[in-house]
Amino acid sequence: DDDPDDLAARRWRPSRSVCFAVSRPKAREIHAAAFADRVVHHLLVPELETYFEPIFIHDLYSNRTGKGTHAAVRHLAHFMRRAMANGERPAWFLQLDVRNFFNSIDHAILKGLLRRRLDRARADPGRRASLLWLAGQVIDGAQQVVYGGDPRLLARVPPYKRLAEAGPGRGLPIGNLTSQFF
Repeated sequence: DDDPDDLAARRWRPSRSVCFAVSRPKAREIHAAAFADRVVHHLLVPELETYFEPIFIHDLYSNRTGKGTHAAVRHLAHFMRRAMANGERPAWFLQLDVRNFFNSIDHAILKGLLRRRLDRARADPGRRASLLWLAGQVIDGAQQVVYGGDPRLLARVPPYKRLAEAGPGRGLPIGNLTSQFF
C-alpha cells in the first residue's frame, strides 16, 4: 500500500488512527497512529527540532532529548528547596493543567506559527516548503478513525474530552473524524 516515493512526491496521507480508551488514572481516549505514520513522525520531529530547540527555555522538559519527567521532577525539587530555604520558610506552589488543551488547538494558527518560525530561522525555501507540507499533513491528520477496545469504556470519556467533539480544524493529532467500531 505505502509507496516509498509518496513522501518525495507529496502523495503521502496519514492512515486512519485507532482510538481506544484507558481508565487509569482516569477515563481518557488514546489515538494511536499507524506504524508507517509513526515512522513519518520520527522523520519530521528531528527536522522541526533544529528550528525550535534554540528558542526553547531551559525549563521546558516535555519531549526533549536529555529532559523528560524525571529531570523535570529533579529540577522542581531543586526550586522548591530553594524557595523554602531547605524547609526554613513557607512557600506557595500552584499546580495547574490547561483543560482540554490539545483538543482546542486551532490547526490554522498552529500552521501559521510554524510558518513564522521557519521564516524567522531563514529556513532554506525548499526545505521550508517540504516541512510545511509534511507538518500540515500530520497536523490535519487522518480523516478517519477506527474505534477499538470496549465501547463502554470509551463512553465513560466525557464528551468535552473527546477529540471527535473538538470540531473541524481543531485538536491534535487528527481533525475531522468519521468512525466505525472494529
